[in-house]
Amino acid sequence: MGKIVIQIPTFLPSLNFFDGVPRLYQRAVKHQWKRYCCWPTGTDFEIGDYGVLKGGIFVPEGNIEKDYDIKCPKTTDTKPTRIDRFSSSRKYKIDFEFNSTKTVKGIRPIEGMTISFQGAGIVFIDAQESFYDRLQKLPELNRNISKNPQADKDLKGKLIVMHILRATNVVIIISEASGGTVKFKASIPINLPNSLVFPSNPQLSFSSSENIAFKTISAEMPLMMMLGKYIQK
Repeated sequence: MGKIVIQIPTFLPSLNFFDGVPRLYQRAVKHQWKRYCCWPTGTDFEIGDYGVLKGGIFVPEGNIEKDYDIKCPKTTDTKPTRIDRFSSSRKYKIDFEFNSTKTVKGIRPIEGMTISFQGAGIVFIDAQESFYDRLQKLPELNRNISKNPQADKDLKGKLIVMHILRATNVVIIISEASGGTVKFKASIPINLPNSLVFPSNPQLSFSSSENIAFKTISAEMPLMMMLGKYIQK
């Protein structure tokens, strides 16, 4: 009988910009959360997807439910939690653009924001909230795969998506060179203290950038996943 065994991302050697944006991103996710990144960003990964690793990045080849009619029941967190802002280097700073004439309770509204990077290949991630899709009934899934001769054969050694962390109002930036900048503009002035304004604030959007290798902003997207490998005893 086969079974799915959780996989921890393997160590990736120290990388620089020339190793490629996906590997830089995977290294950052692995270092901070011990998970595999969802790449390309915005790809709609699902519980039960199976595939292989290429360069440390998960590449899906199919889905167990769709290809073998084997159910992969899941549960979703009912109470989202905030993701801490993460940067692979402290060599960045955030500056605010304030309304020069108006104050609200003694605070000048924020009309924009600039993130500046002092190095290449810095990975910056911020999001408002996150929640997990989690695979349920793993022992039952193991039995159902083992009882299906074709699935048991095809899935041997394959990696299977067990958990997916989805996030809202996601901002991901990877710098290309020292001096890289990303500017945000507020759709309406933000009347909050500076300490409460994050790049992932839904009222902010990209306005311009320079020396940036990759950037994306999304209302909701899969951010990272836990994988298991199907092995036969």
